[in-house]
Amino acid sequence: ALAKAKAELGRAASRQRALGLRRGDVADVDAALAAGWSAIRSGDAAAAAAAAGRAQASLSAFKVDQAFVMAKLQRFNTVADRAVSRTPALKTTMKPVASDVARALGRRDYAAANKALNTAFDLVASP
Repeated sequence: ALAKAKAELGRAASRQRALGLRRGDVADVDAALAAGWSAIRSGDAAAAAAAAGRAQASLSAFKVDQAFVMAKLQRFNTVADRAVSRTPALKTTMKPVASDVARALGRRDYAAANKALNTAFDLVASP
């Protein structure tokens, strides 16, 4: 039962990545996955399976839309401001990605904007 619950959590995490979602993007998914992996560590297969079900339900209800992208952009701007204050050269590195985000938003292509924001988050997360 524990192996099955672990596989269900793995599928939910894979689906999260396939949707272009990062930790911090959807609080319900993050909480469910964290609870599930915690339940796995403590050997509670039923709690892990329930958490995987909650994560899958949240992922099924989720949609990359304008509100989501704007909230993610706001989170990114906060992280980027801190990163640029530590490493000013990042500002130049991020310009093309910022342009990609702006173009995608202008086209109302929220999936592309989300993907560009993921790239931007990767840039500021790099050492």
